[in-house]
Amino acid sequence: MMTDPHDPAATHLIAEVPIGDVLARWPQTLAVFLHRRMACPGCAMAPFMTVAEAAACYGVPPAELVAELRRAIDGDAPAGPFPPPLPHRRVVPAE
Repeated sequence: MMTDPHDPAATHLIAEVPIGDVLARWPQTLAVFLHRRMACPGCAMAPFMTVAEAAACYGVPPAELVAELRRAIDGDAPAGPFPPPLPHRRVVPAE
């Protein structure tokens, strides 16, 4: 089930939506991932990895990424050209 990005609970809901679903529902969000040098749009994990999980892989606060995605949904997407994507950061779980 897709969410309305203007719903008060949308920040949490968008963070829990798989990237593939976000890109399918709101193609204008592609520019956010490219601007942040995230390889998510071409990644085989995009249908399975949530926005929050991808943010963690790249060391980006999830709320910050969601805010950028919401701005893009509203028509304020970053403009290119964009640099090549960066590799994931190694995420080590806290003990």
